[in-house]
Amino acid sequence: MPLWISVLRYKGKAYQFVLNGRTGEVTGEYPLDKLKVFLTVLAFLIVSALLLYWLGYASLEPKLLGLAGQIQLRPTRLASQ
Repeated sequence: MPLWISVLRYKGKAYQFVLNGRTGEVTGEYPLDKLKVFLTVLAFLIVSALLLYWLGYASLEPKLLGLAGQIQLRPTRLASQ
């Protein structure tokens, strides 16, 4: 099985990784910038919240289907068997 082993030096620290030539799977350590991860997650949450608000899910009204004012919810009783 072909394996490639390599070391990447980034900001003075060595990161080793292994690539499986048969499956393409990569394992090992990699540099992670915590600020970039935080900002990416924050941007995703903001965009998701804005999209849900824009689509009308935030107010739980049937605006999305254009049925506002046409749907009336009434309690119903189930017939006893």
